[in-house]
Amino acid sequence: MKISLLINELNICGGTHKQLLRLSQYLLQQGHDVTIFTRYFDLDKTYPEFKDVKIEFLYKEDWTKITPNTSILNKIKNKLHKASDSLKLYLKIVAI
Repeated sequence: MKISLLINELNICGGTHKQLLRLSQYLLQQGHDVTIFTRYFDLDKTYPEFKDVKIEFLYKEDWTKITPNTSILNKIKNKLHKASDSLKLYLKIVAI
C-alpha cells in the first residue's frame, strides 16, 4: 500500500520526528511504499536514519520566504490527491 506521512519540518531531532521515523521504519518493514511530505528537510540536523525513507518537498523554493497568500493546505491536498489509494496520516499541519 502507498502511505503518505506529513510533517511540517525535518530539521531537528525531536519527539515527533522520532515517532515519525519509527512509524516509517515499521511500515517499510511491512512492505509498504512510504513517502514523507515536508516543507523542510536537513539530514544533518535530524535523525540520520531518514536517509532510508523517501522524502518529498511541498515547496521547491526556500520555505522561509513563503507568504501567507500561499496555501500549504492546498498544496498538501494536491500532492496527496495524486497518491491515490494512499493512507493519509496527518501528523502535523501548521496554518501559515
